[in-house]
Amino acid sequence: MPLEPDKITREHVAKAVQRIQDENIDLISSTGYDVIIEGEKYPPKEIMRYAHEEMNGEHVWDRSGGESTNKYLENLDYQIVEKGQESKMEHYLELYEDFIHKSEYDELYKWEAIQNFKNHWDLEADNFETMFDRSYQPENCNLWASGRYYPRKMMMEFIGHNPDTVRNMFRELYNETRALLDRISQFKQQSVKGHEYSPPGVNSIPHLFPELSDSI
Repeated sequence: MPLEPDKITREHVAKAVQRIQDENIDLISSTGYDVIIEGEKYPPKEIMRYAHEEMNGEHVWDRSGGESTNKYLENLDYQIVEKGQESKMEHYLELYEDFIHKSEYDELYKWEAIQNFKNHWDLEADNFETMFDRSYQPENCNLWASGRYYPRKMMMEFIGHNPDTVRNMFRELYNETRALLDRISQFKQQSVKGHEYSPPGVNSIPHLFPELSDSI
């Protein structure tokens, strides 16, 4: 059976990684690049070889390293990093950490808002509306409330009318077996449908996604 790289999906990659972990498979190290999957580094060619096997049963990958292999993983929204690149990143992270503790830095509230989100976000919470409300605090944070753009408020409107539908929207948005751009596009279109829950005479779409304001 011939090589069929274009048929490999994120789901095949995810299954390949799970198998590698479950069976503790010893992979052949890469020389120039790694692919980051769930925070771990893997050799791209090996990942594609096992993903190809998940796709059609053939444990093959005859593409060379570098761009010839990396492009398939990048098209699936995986990050490719050059060997040694992480040390450069650590250097810049240290510089940034020093910077945010200086008196002139006035955006620490954004990091506090993100930490609050991490502390409270739980898609399987019994009360989705309460969980969402606590995750996006403070209400007037300019990350989600600024001028005529207030996605938090409009999403709370949607949740108040149909919390299960919105919960499923976010489940699909975070489903990493699918391509990122596809998930974002679907979420936006489902939010357009949520416009029906807006108060009479109110067009909620510009307050969620300005680029979709002509959809209604």
